[in-house]
Amino acid sequence: MVILVIFINLFISIIFFYLAIQIWLLKQKLVLITNSLNSYQIIINEILYTSIASIYTGKEQIHNLRYKNQILQLQIQKLRQILDLIILGRNILQKSI
Repeated sequence: MVILVIFINLFISIIFFYLAIQIWLLKQKLVLITNSLNSYQIIINEILYTSIASIYTGKEQIHNLRYKNQILQLQIQKLRQILDLIILGRNILQKSI
């Protein structure tokens, strides 16, 4: 009877030892996964930070280009008015001659 109890205890101990090893291996895998995820998070944060900076730079450049475009549109409008006046003057001179 004592031998049976010893074998049962030994069997239970072996099962728990096996479970402890499996849990330890799972812990090691989880540590590796956690480290990988932390590395990915750092990389993604760097990418997002540079992306945000690039977006703001692009937005600022677009604003500057729109402002320059408005100035150029005004200059084009003035040049067209000047050319229209020159053509009108030339037409008047040709009709009077």
